[in-house]
Amino acid sequence: MMQVYCRVIEAGNFSKAADQLDLSRAVVSKYISALEKRVGARLLNRSTRAISMTEAGQVYYQSCMDILNQLNRLETELASMQNTIKGTLRVAAPVTFGEMFIAPRLYEFLEQHPELSIDLRLNDRNVSLIDEHIDVAIRIGEPEDSSVIAKPLGIIGHYLCASPAYLDKYGSPESLSDLKKHRLIFDKPKLT
Repeated sequence: MMQVYCRVIEAGNFSKAADQLDLSRAVVSKYISALEKRVGARLLNRSTRAISMTEAGQVYYQSCMDILNQLNRLETELASMQNTIKGTLRVAAPVTFGEMFIAPRLYEFLEQHPELSIDLRLNDRNVSLIDEHIDVAIRIGEPEDSSVIAKPLGIIGHYLCASPAYLDKYGSPESLSDLKKHRLIFDKPKLT
């Protein structure tokens, strides 16, 4: 309604304002009447040929213009933020993965985005994205939380390894079912 009121003032009458706003004259008139009712004051003096602002209308118009100008500045600022990466990006990752793949690439990434800072948190536990204010987490394995948006970055192979001394003592497994008879460090790895 503020915008409609300001347009009426700037256009000088309801008809021109209605055309500029792509509304009917009746709708513009209803908006102004509803606005006057809501603020509890008459904002416009109306005649068949012209409109003029009341004292309350002048105060309201100036306040509306201040608010609308602030809103325009805010929208412009927000739009520019969408085109610029800035602020702090909180990243959680497993220690080894972070040291091998993330840390070596940070300098170049930050050079490309000078208004961005990275808060890199390396540890081998599944951090809570919400509780710890994490923006992005790199995890190995399937996500436990079905509400998390997960995108695969790659595939990690799993290897079964044993020392020669272990194999001499316990023998080599011939099939997957043979693994049940062996002493495994991780029979079902908990990956982060």
